[in-house]
Amino acid sequence: MILWSNIIANIYLLTDVTSNKCDYDCIVLKILHNVSKEGRRQILEILLRKRSRSEVASMLGVTPAAITKYLKGNTHPSDEVLRRCVDFADEEERFEIKRIILDDITSSLKEFLGEEGEEELSIILKNLKDRSLKLKA
Repeated sequence: MILWSNIIANIYLLTDVTSNKCDYDCIVLKILHNVSKEGRRQILEILLRKRSRSEVASMLGVTPAAITKYLKGNTHPSDEVLRRCVDFADEEERFEIKRIILDDITSSLKEFLGEEGEEELSIILKNLKDRSLKLKA
């Protein structure tokens, strides 16, 4: 069972972590672990907009054939490969990747919480947005 409160706590921490690289890495991997197969494919597609399959495969430490399998949905990138996607993405791509991750988690939360949880989810999302805006300032 996915512990959504832990995921949300990790997202909050992700927006605040600046000094402890180990904590940051652990949090990122926990969040990436919960990304759907479709979200993983979308993240790869972002990297492929500006790079060839061979280039992306080399950056990620996989074969071009693996990239093809990921895109066709035959398999999906591991958490570590997804982490490398984030590492190699430029600033614009990272923004898009964060959006995919948040949309993916939000969709899962909506499904998990049901109609009764809509207000709770709205509060969580508002808090995330507020924290993100504070960090950008």
